[in-house]
Amino acid sequence: MRFPLMLPAVLAATLLGGTGCGFFKDPSEEGGEDSVLMNGTPRRAELPAYNGSRVQRGKMPGIEFSDTAWEVSITEKEKIKAVATYLKVNAERVILAGGASVPNAEYARQLGQQRALSVKNALMREGIPGTKIITVSFGTDLPGPGGDRVEFGFVHTGGTGDADR
Repeated sequence: MRFPLMLPAVLAATLLGGTGCGFFKDPSEEGGEDSVLMNGTPRRAELPAYNGSRVQRGKMPGIEFSDTAWEVSITEKEKIKAVATYLKVNAERVILAGGASVPNAEYARQLGQQRALSVKNALMREGIPGTKIITVSFGTDLPGPGGDRVEFGFVHTGGTGDADR
């Protein structure tokens, strides 16, 4: 039975590009550096910095969380509705910056991200497309008053955005 001996040869030919599968193509063959990466994954998008000049912070009150909670409480739902209304009229995108006041830095970062995702889901339920929402976690290093909250940064169009990088 020769099949087990053929398998390594076929695998080697595939990995070395002998079959023309395209997985290991040179990016210069298909549009250069600005094209899609070799495996079909798009390049990372340029995002505005939370502290950048195009991002307006402090316009709306943040969403408060208790201790290690990550779900948006009923008392914070009105803030979500107000932010959704504002986004529909005034902003291109919003950055949700999550924070957490817990002793473990890694847990704080994860909890902050979970809180930001929870607020994102609530905004999406209010009709804001997910493509307009950027989430980031600062953990214990949330700018401003910090703490157990998600802050909003409204991204406005205009300018080249060079100051944001």
